[in-house]
Amino acid sequence: MLHGCKVFGQVFHLGLEQMIEVDGRRAAALGPSAGVSERYHVSGREMSVGIVRQLIEQFGNAAQRMKTAGFDGIEVAASHGYLVAPFLAPSVNRRTDEYSGSFENRMRFLMEILSDIRCKIGSNMPVGVRISGDELASDGLTSDEVLAVCDALEAHGGVAYLDITSRASRQARAAIGMRPFEK
Repeated sequence: MLHGCKVFGQVFHLGLEQMIEVDGRRAAALGPSAGVSERYHVSGREMSVGIVRQLIEQFGNAAQRMKTAGFDGIEVAASHGYLVAPFLAPSVNRRTDEYSGSFENRMRFLMEILSDIRCKIGSNMPVGVRISGDELASDGLTSDEVLAVCDALEAHGGVAYLDITSRASRQARAAIGMRPFEK
């Protein structure tokens, strides 16, 4: 603790929200389903269930490393179109397995990440979730869907707080006069 401040670390995976590499190549991208990101136009491939489970474990491992490093809490990013967010969005998540379809199935990836983190860091460290209240993107969650996710997280318990933010596509940012994301 520095000057009375608590330090939280954020665990996330960019998924399809990757920019062009310095040398002009596009990064290899993963998503719940094959597709192209609206913001960066990066193509991605659908993750196998094995990769989904491997990433769940890696989120937990990252949180465990943050605890070992002395962080005061952990935040899971389910915002800005990063990998967790498209699992939640029925317009993007077109899988045909236990991680898609019903609301509960679309929540499964996030819930299993939270469970793995809690298992690895114990019950004494706060864990929060960052979610876009308005993704300002055609492929994002609607406000009603975001509220349902937040209600489910509250009912599940174990989440100390919600960090509500917003996401904007290039088109949405241009429409409201914001400078586009550029590297």
